[in-house]
Amino acid sequence: MARPRAGAPSKYKPEYGPMLVDGARKGQTISMFCDSIDIHKDTLYEWVKVHKEFSDHWKRARQANEAWFEKLGLQGMAGKLKGFSAATFIFWMKAKHGWRDDQVVFEEESDLEFI
Repeated sequence: MARPRAGAPSKYKPEYGPMLVDGARKGQTISMFCDSIDIHKDTLYEWVKVHKEFSDHWKRARQANEAWFEKLGLQGMAGKLKGFSAATFIFWMKAKHGWRDDQVVFEEESDLEFI
């Protein structure tokens, strides 16, 4: 498929930012969001660079999506989800949210984050 010509109208709409955050709060991935509005992920990443308000929504969406999956993981660890797989959960969080197996040493109290 040919790339749009320079100056071609953008498919961007301001309402996509809140839609992205709302979907992320329900566990929707970036691929799922892009598919729902019929764009490629590269287009979304370009919007993040070009539109400040969309970039802000993007950051909130990533945080909201990670929180959604963390809540799911806590439910699974508490035995509230039938068939929960800790290994699958760990793999997902590493792949999608940058979790790592490492030891962090805090040198100052200001380095601590709320858990």
